[in-house]
Amino acid sequence: MCYVGMETELVKSFKHVTLFDVLVLKALADRGGAARNADLAEALGVDHTSIIAAIRKLSMHGLVEVEPRRGYKITPKGEAFLKEVAERL
Repeated sequence: MCYVGMETELVKSFKHVTLFDVLVLKALADRGGAARNADLAEALGVDHTSIIAAIRKLSMHGLVEVEPRRGYKITPKGEAFLKEVAERL
């Protein structure tokens, strides 16, 4: 299916989410939906501060939930967003 020129409401509402943010979300999903900062940084080969910035943005959009002293958890909204992005690729 071709999505050129088609934007769903879900994707429209997250126009400021970058490709790196999507990669962080995907890495989180690949780890069963939950992971710690260090695990995500290692998986993506980046500094932990990059992960913190991405998680902050993703959590502001309701795509990720921050669990103090436990790490991060993808939300159902985050799973739906990631699925939609994957379908577009």
